[in-house]
Parts: sequence; structure tokens; C-alpha cells
Amino acid sequence: MNFITTAVTVEPYHFTCAPSPNAAIDDSPADLSEWQLDRPPNVNATGHLIFETVKSLLQHWANTRMRIGHSIVPGMVPSGILLYHGTMHNELPPGPQWVATDPEHSMLFCGGMIQGMGCWHLTLITTRPLKVLYFDGSSAAKISIGTMAAQDIIIWDKVLPNRTLEEGRRIEELCAWGKEYSIDGFVRMEMDL
Repeated sequence: MNFITTAVTVEPYHFTCAPSPNAAIDDSPADLSEWQLDRPPNVNATGHLIFETVKSLLQHWANTRMRIGHSIVPGMVPSGILLYHGTMHNELPPGPQWVATDPEHSMLFCGGMIQGMGCWHLTLITTRPLKVLYFDGSSAAKISIGTMAAQDIIIWDKVLPNRTLEEGRRIEELCAWGKEYSIDGFVRMEMDL
């Protein structure tokens, strides 16, 4: 499995407003009597946020500002995409790991600040399209205020802020969950440094 921590090409499902050729066409006028367009919406209304979410998928600033995501979107990473994994270990990862789409970001995980450890930088290339699941918001941010809530609910059925820093366990359990759906990886966005 390959795992991504920054933005990649995501192709959400496409929707159409065209009626099916077999659908009956209703020529009756729409009943707008329930609409109250002269009144402002309820202050707690959130329906309009779906448009904000769709518009801001994979945009850095929008997902930094609204860092607690609420959308889980299927996507695809095409073949031929370079991915990077930085580590302080001079061996291939023994299991699932997070990777980045830019080398600078992955180098943060090399441990180069630790004297004498060095930086081992693995460059990978996708050889086939990968089915991924994208968590919006700053879903890779290691803060305990909900940025990883959607992932927690998928793998643990509840939000567990005390597991925010358990990235190894998180990816292992996401992979186990994703096998049933033939998911190759997960896309999350990190907050900028």
C-alpha cells in the first residue's frame, strides 16, 4: 500500500442534473409556498457549507482555515507520480508508511536534526493508478482538536484525541479497514510549517 500526506489529484464523483431518458417529466409548476425567501436563514444552518467543501477540496488555505474536515472523498492517483518518504533508518519500511508528494516535506521526517543519524530519503513512483480516500481539512495535523476525527471514527468508531501521535498504529488500522474496499492509500493534508 502507498500512503500520501499531501495533495494529489482527486477525481470526485460527477453528478448530473439531466433527467434519465425514462424519467417522467413533471410539467406542474413548482410549489414554492414553503420557501420563505424574505427571511434570513437560521443562524445554525449548515447546508450551504457543502458548496464550500466541494470548492475547497485539496486547496491548502481553505483546509488550513477550516482544519477540522468533515468530508471523505474517493479519488485516484495516476501512475507515474513521484512520492517521497524520509526516515532516519537506512532500510526499506517494513510495512505501511506515510509518504509525501514533495521531497521537502518528506525530509522533515528524516531525523537530520539528530546528530549522526543522517537522512535516508526514499523516492517512489506509482506503477499503476491507486485508489485512495481523501480526508479533507488539515487531517494530517498532529493536534488533538479534531483534525483526525474522521479517521478515528472510521477505525475506532469514536474520536480518540489521546491517539493523535500514534501515526504507525493509525496507518496500520486504516489499511486493515481499507482492504475490504480495495483502497490502496489515504490522502491527508498537513498544515504548513
